[in-house]
Amino acid sequence: MSLYSMMNLRASRHPSISYRPIRPSDLEVLVKIHGDLFPIRYELEFFHNVVHGRDIVSWGAVDRNRPNGENDELIGFVTARIVMAKESEIEDMLRCDKSRSDQSLVYILTLGVVESYRNLGIATSLIREVIKYASDMPTCRAVYLHRACYAYHDIHEERIKVGIFKSI
Repeated sequence: MSLYSMMNLRASRHPSISYRPIRPSDLEVLVKIHGDLFPIRYELEFFHNVVHGRDIVSWGAVDRNRPNGENDELIGFVTARIVMAKESEIEDMLRCDKSRSDQSLVYILTLGVVESYRNLGIATSLIREVIKYASDMPTCRAVYLHRACYAYHDIHEERIKVGIFKSI
């Protein structure tokens, strides 16, 4: 991806959004979009784990109608990790069966859509991909995420909220 195209991620006039796994060729764009969207910086190891599927599952959104060979570049993403319910801070909220040590959860690590593609239902569709994935796991109890709220973008004023998307 050229620097020009990274700076000009504009929605095509008639977007045709499709979803696919994130792959190694997405590394540069994934790092750029995370940097643009989040007030914290992730280690490069995180991104390598995402693009290589090391303990992280991920989906990307692309606009098949983007011009100039950019029709397979990420315009949105979701990353998630499987965690054991008993090791999660939300276990009590779910009323998990404490006698079953195999119960798991899918924790959404990051979710984002570039600004010019917002309000098109892309983030909702990415979450649905995660829920569909989790629904195929017999031991999965829920999909959840933390939402950080930053007052005046000051990390010291961080409040965390937990959202449970689907109790399975």
